[in-house]
Amino acid sequence: GMRVKCDISFGQANGIGSVVSTLHFVKKYPALRPLLFVLKYYLQQKGFSQVYTGGIGSYTLIMMIVSHLELYWANYNSHVNLGTLLRDFFELYGRTFNYFHVG
Repeated sequence: GMRVKCDISFGQANGIGSVVSTLHFVKKYPALRPLLFVLKYYLQQKGFSQVYTGGIGSYTLIMMIVSHLELYWANYNSHVNLGTLLRDFFELYGRTFNYFHVG
């Protein structure tokens, strides 16, 4: 059968705000949802989908995608295919992003 994993947090004051901002970004950037699904699947296949084992959490991944889309939209336009956005996401966070300078 199909197994669905979910993570539930209790006592987090910022939970509702996170949901509201995520819904806003999904509406603003239609490419966010399909990119998120593909990247979550990719991270799962590579063993990087669980935060407690050193992976990337859903909200962090959403914010990474949003940051990428905001940079992309500022420099190009919204009429770009998902393959190009995915390739450029990997290029940004896998090769050109300066983690030592920014993080």
